[in-house]
Amino acid sequence: MPDELTILNPADESVLARVRPAGIEECDAAVARAAAAQPGWYAVAPADRARLLRRFAGLVEEDGEDLARIETANVGKPINESRADVAMVAEVFHFYAGAIDKHRGATVPVAGGVDLTFH
Repeated sequence: MPDELTILNPADESVLARVRPAGIEECDAAVARAAAAQPGWYAVAPADRARLLRRFAGLVEEDGEDLARIETANVGKPINESRADVAMVAEVFHFYAGAIDKHRGATVPVAGGVDLTFH
């Protein structure tokens, strides 16, 4: 594996960044940290999860122009497409923040999870 990767803007081949690729150990450590964090997120009350997701969506919207410019430089797509993509990301977080307390139907405990039935 190379010591460094060069990320180029596909439109003009200028250097956007130089990054050190993660190896097996770094990837394993990241997965372990995510697994360790999961019980904490699971324990967050639904209303608090919704608040956090809305806050994140707001941050995406607040920094939308910067995020769109980064996306355009990274993949070479038109800026209007990147702006639309960033707006969609924020909308997805708003949607799921709103969905947290909208579940209707019956839940039935099953091995390895929960079964949810909607009428």
